[in-house]
Amino acid sequence: MEAADRPDVAAMSWCKAEGVDRLVGEVLAAVRRDVTAADVRWSLFVAACQSYKHDSCLRPFPPMFVVDGSKDFVALMEAVEAVPAFAQLETCIRSLPKISVRLLHWLLVDLKDPSLTTVNKSEVAAVMGLVPCELVAPPPALVLRVEPRPGSAAGGRWTEQRQQHGSLYAFHGSRVENFHSILQHGLQQHLTKHAMFGQGVYLSSELLVCLPYSRTGLGWSHSLLGNVLSVVALCELLDHPSVSCQTEGEEAKSRARPDDSIAGEVPHKLYVVPNSDLLRLRYLLVYKAPSHQQLNHPSSAMTLWFRRNKMAVSLLVYAVMLASIGLSRSNTFARVWRQLCNYLGFRC
Repeated sequence: MEAADRPDVAAMSWCKAEGVDRLVGEVLAAVRRDVTAADVRWSLFVAACQSYKHDSCLRPFPPMFVVDGSKDFVALMEAVEAVPAFAQLETCIRSLPKISVRLLHWLLVDLKDPSLTTVNKSEVAAVMGLVPCELVAPPPALVLRVEPRPGSAAGGRWTEQRQQHGSLYAFHGSRVENFHSILQHGLQQHLTKHAMFGQGVYLSSELLVCLPYSRTGLGWSHSLLGNVLSVVALCELLDHPSVSCQTEGEEAKSRARPDDSIAGEVPHKLYVVPNSDLLRLRYLLVYKAPSHQQLNHPSSAMTLWFRRNKMAVSLLVYAVMLASIGLSRSNTFARVWRQLCNYLGFRC
């Protein structure tokens, strides 16, 4: 996309009809209500923006950065980079590029379903107790409650099915850049296909089993938690006959082995859910890296430069590759290389 077609982050005018005061007020209200939850939601969004799979991770995609049907990732990153730490937002929000404020409003206000709420430290033990674990796992730095909009039709159907089948809790690990999409669309896009125990969403009642799948990723450089974090989902799933697991009773044998399993019965403490409608995301367990592992973030400018110059970088790498192949076949280069190695005392 040509630069002239992109929204001008620095100079984009803001119409009075758009309600500047309203947007600013609603953004600040969302941050004041729970600054930690707002910080995490924004960090998950930034992680999706910075992923090499951003086209699939950014779902939903902010509509103000769609120009003539094309997603303008460069303008999006410029708007993201302009946002300061939320602790400073109160004093400088009106000096931000208008497109950045619109982006904040879209994420923190428009996408309010589901809501994120920070769980008090005094309640964390009760949340973790929903899934008794036998293996000792590191505790999360933060727990967030995920709550859907009250009165939704989907919520009503879920409640009816829970009364009929009962439910239980289990963990699911995924890359941090996936959680922006998971929050809005659930886990239906994360069905594991062609896996050992058949197709479905894989969960475990052991947190330690899920942590390796919840790989750390690069989040927001101004986050309260630092810019390196990982997330594990704590889900509620229906104890439905189609959920494969080790259980007791008449259904034990049929539920232990999925029809499409290539490895026999599912192990203890593993659940394979064939349909994401059978589970709900209830909590996010957020882990942050130790301070000495946090990344200094001048890399963000370099990342933005690479995004702007993908074609030039690709051509440069290709040219270097061709040059190295040509030099490796040159007798003159081989002779000079041997002389250099001999001079430095190396064997070639």
